[in-house]
Amino acid sequence: MTRKPLSYYQSIPEETLRNRIDSIRRRMGARLRILVHYYQKEEILAIADDVGDSYGLSAAASKSGCEVILFCGVRFMAETADILANAKREGNRRVTVVSPNPDAGCRMADMATLAELENAWRLLGEAVGTEGLVPVTYVNSSAEVKAFCGKHGGYACTSSNALAVMRRVFANPDSRVFFLPDQQLGRNVAAWMGFPPEQVFSYHGGNSVVKTNVQQLVRDGFLPAGSVEELTPAAELDRDAVGAAKVILWDGFCPLHQRFTVEQIDRARRARPDVKVVVHPECPREVVARSDEAGSTKKILDLVAAAEDASVWAIGTERRMVEALQRDFPTKTILPLSDEMPMCHSMNTITLASVCRALEGIESGYPDGVVTVEREIAQPALLALERMLQCKG
Repeated sequence: MTRKPLSYYQSIPEETLRNRIDSIRRRMGARLRILVHYYQKEEILAIADDVGDSYGLSAAASKSGCEVILFCGVRFMAETADILANAKREGNRRVTVVSPNPDAGCRMADMATLAELENAWRLLGEAVGTEGLVPVTYVNSSAEVKAFCGKHGGYACTSSNALAVMRRVFANPDSRVFFLPDQQLGRNVAAWMGFPPEQVFSYHGGNSVVKTNVQQLVRDGFLPAGSVEELTPAAELDRDAVGAAKVILWDGFCPLHQRFTVEQIDRARRARPDVKVVVHPECPREVVARSDEAGSTKKILDLVAAAEDASVWAIGTERRMVEALQRDFPTKTILPLSDEMPMCHSMNTITLASVCRALEGIESGYPDGVVTVEREIAQPALLALERMLQCKG
């Protein structure tokens, strides 16, 4: 079936798009569920059945009970929804997961490929062995990376429960963790658990994918030249340092959260001595250490919601989230930690036009943007995700 292009929907007035979306939702009823990440635009948040962070939306997908999920987020989130929503389904009774933009990726997830991970596992095995080494992948990763972790007794995690996952792993004192792809979240959790710096090793073996992403980010003007330290080739692994490590970190990062600095925190406190600074744990370690609080998107929301009226907050996370807090809590002063207000551009590609197009395709029985994880990948990835869901933050 030939579908109208996105450009056709982009020419439709927003009010008409909303009406068409609402009509489809009424006709489909409980057969359809729309999951929306906190980082989406206000008009996308307004049409959600469930709004949440990665952990919350993963849990919602696992309990969806619908026929179709429209996932307004980035690709790894839609992949996770497909795996969890179909985990207990049999035969052809699958939940169809659709993304309004299936090409919406994640720079951090792109910094760890299965091939690079398999090579890293081999190199670490040659250096110190993989006995007791547990791979833990941040949910911001591909289904293939999650499947690798599932096959090797590992876990997925979110920023909401990364500490709980690490505590579960280290209930066995002989365990070590290979944490990927976000070095900052891994480093922050290791510090919260009390591991000294000499027990945290930065593995730079993934530089072929990480460097490519860093170079592109610098070219795009998203990161300044020299903002990321020079990466060490995997061939130069320090066996003594690896052997002493309890936590081994991949060298990926979130370009958005990498932009927050201690200078911004100091400036915020000079301007407002009564300010409370809260940042996402994808921020660099020194930024998290200088802040008053650090936590997942949901934790940031809960902290601000529970705070007294007239309290002052400087928030170090994505622009749309800061704007939502400003709208939802007008009796509190919500300030962006950075004047630039960094935004997740992949999330920003989801629009009312793309949602309307996706929903009309779903209703017609010819949806575009279907995200399907093949069974041989989904099954081991499910192991890592189910272990994740068992660990509440």
